[in-house]
Amino acid sequence: MELPRKVNPALKLSKKTSPGWYFCCGFCMYCSCDDIRKPYGDKSCITICVFHNRNFFMDGQEPSERLKLFRKKNTLTQMDVANAIDRSQAYIAKIEKGIALPSQDMLSRLRNRFGLSSEWLLYGSGPMIVEDLVLKGRTTAVTQADLSRPAHGDFAMDGVEFQRIRRWDISASAGPGLIAVSDDVGDHISFTTQWLIQNGINGDLAGLIRVSGDSMAPTIFDGDLVLVHRGEMSIENGKIYAFTLGEEVFVKRLSLVGQDQKSGILMISDNPLFPPHLVSQEEAVTLRIAGRVRACISSL
Repeated sequence: MELPRKVNPALKLSKKTSPGWYFCCGFCMYCSCDDIRKPYGDKSCITICVFHNRNFFMDGQEPSERLKLFRKKNTLTQMDVANAIDRSQAYIAKIEKGIALPSQDMLSRLRNRFGLSSEWLLYGSGPMIVEDLVLKGRTTAVTQADLSRPAHGDFAMDGVEFQRIRRWDISASAGPGLIAVSDDVGDHISFTTQWLIQNGINGDLAGLIRVSGDSMAPTIFDGDLVLVHRGEMSIENGKIYAFTLGEEVFVKRLSLVGQDQKSGILMISDNPLFPPHLVSQEEAVTLRIAGRVRACISSL
């Protein structure tokens, strides 16, 4: 086959991978067909540049097939791999269908989590597992949780099920109040399902938010993460809640006041430097309980 007319001399032909089409360079995305960059997988592309002068298919397989081979050899599902490297199952499926190549970030995560060789996954060269990259204590297989059980987790390790709790990209004030600017999901922290059940927490109704301010010290410090259970919306006197008052977000203890406990709501800080605040009737109509604070994660 002849080279296209407009071809960079720093390029060379790759081998045919299947009847009638070729891949371009999966690293730099350079396409020699018209001397412009195109997405990986454009079927008119026929080159791999000399700077990445490797044949993707040395063993006659594509990266998609090698990833499947790795999974099956280690009895992992797509979801197991996705959970282990904090990526979506849909992304793993795209790679295994040949729609996308593993990103450099994913290659790094696979290498650090499983010791999977990037050279083997991309090119089929060398061993599948690079032994000196497998970290001790990080070789436990991540398996799918028992979906037949009520309140099952998202994944299991050594027979222990875990559920991933979302961390919301908002901050709540343990001080004068913060404006809620975003409720996007940031990342996740996993808790054992046993702990969640023992504490009466529905993981699907829980989330983590970061606290700003020191009005709840020494119970909650500035920068701590708190687990908010949205399954507990009714005020129980003296318990800590995350709530909005107007447009501001707070983490405080709440108590109902009055003989009938209907005369008002008292916001109480654990730090004695911050006096209690009685929510006025005008303010009360804007108070919305987000959930009860059930746990706190602190940094040392």
